[in-house]
Amino acid sequence: MSDQPNAFRGEDESAGAAAPALDLIAAAFLVVLGIALAILSLRLPVPGKVLSAPGLLPFLTAASLTVMAVLLGLSAWKRSGQPAPASTSEDGETGRRLIAIAAIGIYLVALQSLAVEGFVPLGGQQIPVGGFEPATIIFLSVLLRLFWTARLTPVVGVATVWTLCLSLAFRGLFGIPLPG
Repeated sequence: MSDQPNAFRGEDESAGAAAPALDLIAAAFLVVLGIALAILSLRLPVPGKVLSAPGLLPFLTAASLTVMAVLLGLSAWKRSGQPAPASTSEDGETGRRLIAIAAIGIYLVALQSLAVEGFVPLGGQQIPVGGFEPATIIFLSVLLRLFWTARLTPVVGVATVWTLCLSLAFRGLFGIPLPG
């Protein structure tokens, strides 16, 4: 270890952010992987409509991986001239992890036991809503509150939008029923 306050401290979980050079290497690898997977998914045959193509979900996953890798690389590039952040304290981490583990268990039980199905009229369409939506919104809100921000409005907003996007994608686009 170095006595300098801004020296890189290591890769253990309480050390803070990774070294910018490591993030740049990881970002480059993930961009190459994402592009390769996107190309491979485009080579899959399309027997019907584009929305039912077997390569659609792998392509979207590869595209999102590529975008996140580019963002990681940009973040590392910006941090490369700045000192590394100080390591985080372990004091509050154990409690947050235990709460997250309990939340996952409760969420899984809720998905297994909530057999609710209803329809919400939206724009002249009947949108199916089941136990997945409320359970997931609550679960994501708990996790976002624990690990992101204490402000309730953005936590519930992000959890709601993310859950509704997942629900619409799986139920609407792919025709796959969700648990709950």
